[in-house]
Amino acid sequence: MEKKRTIPWKNIFGVVGILFFVMAAACYLLLNQTMLGVAAALVGAMFIDFAMFPDAKRTTWQKLRWPAIIMVALIWTGFASFGRHTYAGVVTKVTRVEERHNGYHYEVTLQSGKDTYQFEDSVNMLVGKSHYLHLHVSDKRVKVTTSGVLPNNPVIQQNILSVK
Repeated sequence: MEKKRTIPWKNIFGVVGILFFVMAAACYLLLNQTMLGVAAALVGAMFIDFAMFPDAKRTTWQKLRWPAIIMVALIWTGFASFGRHTYAGVVTKVTRVEERHNGYHYEVTLQSGKDTYQFEDSVNMLVGKSHYLHLHVSDKRVKVTTSGVLPNNPVIQQNILSVK
């Protein structure tokens, strides 16, 4: 009788999960790419979850619940604190933007040397902001602290947290 070779999936998933967590740390600490780090941490958590509990009788929800909980926690803390950016410049434009369902927000253009940045001044509980700053165009140089979204992201704009 021939002996079957089995692939040690538990070990493979564990190593791959650890590698994804190393990649997540490198994305955040070295490359300043918060969202890629969050995605890598999520995938790493999923692989480690598969490695720790390789039971075939588990449902899909049981397999994915801890990676989902970890993803929500990482996104919450990542947006709320880790990736904040500070810019110094002059506010050149403030525009009120009407939204379909949520009311409105303000788009703010900041000129910093040769670079121009688009920010959003809105109420955003995800990043810990509960009021508008009501910014105005002026020649005064200001320091703007924003949320952890990448600069000039075409999908999600950075939310202004404070102006000094």
